[in-house]
Amino acid sequence: MRKYFTLLEVILATTILAMMVAAVALGINGIFGSWNRITRANDKLERLLLMDRIVDSTFRNAIPFTWKDETRKDRFVFIGDDSELIVSYMHRINNADDGGINFLRLKLDGSNLVAEYRKTPILYWDDNYDNCTQEIILKSVSAISFLYADMKNDELTWLDDWDEDASVNIPLAIQIKVDFEDGSSDVWLRRTAGSGFRETFGVRKNNL
Repeated sequence: MRKYFTLLEVILATTILAMMVAAVALGINGIFGSWNRITRANDKLERLLLMDRIVDSTFRNAIPFTWKDETRKDRFVFIGDDSELIVSYMHRINNADDGGINFLRLKLDGSNLVAEYRKTPILYWDDNYDNCTQEIILKSVSAISFLYADMKNDELTWLDDWDEDASVNIPLAIQIKVDFEDGSSDVWLRRTAGSGFRETFGVRKNNL
């Protein structure tokens, strides 16, 4: 005798099948969501490590370096304000044609923290930013801010703007804070080359 499914049985089977499909879809969606979060976190970690290496190689090796302007006046190739940094730093020489000093500009370009490198001085007073090698260091950045350490009257002072005409050539230390669009932030702080209580790269130019 041939058995037929009742309407109730068909509805029940269809409901169970729909629930199973929904559960599988939710599981797959959760897996993809977790994978995307892990990928984003891994990408951010890699960029934070890259930023850490750049800070180590540039801030820690920052040195005073002068270049003559159009009036033949010696000026430090260093600019430090609250949102941009140009610095000269020592680096490892890989071949005989390399110089021992490189130049770096850190700035915010849209939502990207960008590093611009050059082997010749970046002369900010001439707006000479051509022929720089550019690299995106961090993405989804909402703001950056710098602080510069100095000694005044035997006390450590933090400045958000470094005066190029000051008697001290470069800061004792440089800090950068990066605020991200997701509300998080990270801070990097390094002493500059040869920085001490009374010296910068061997000789500090003012009487503390």
